[in-house]
Amino acid sequence: MTWQQFESLVGEHFRQQGFEVRLTGQNVSDGGVDIELRWGIEFCLV
Repeated sequence: MTWQQFESLVGEHFRQQGFEVRLTGQNVSDGGVDIELRWGIEFCLV
C-alpha cells in the first residue's frame, strides 16, 4: 500500500465516523500534516 492509499484509507475511516475530512498532502512524503479533520466546530490535524 502506498502512502497516498494509506492517507485515503485513513480519511475514509474518519468520514465514516462523521468527520469532515480534507486531505492536504501535496503528493510528497514530507512528514507534515496530511489530513485535516473537523467535527462540528472542533478542528484537529493528523
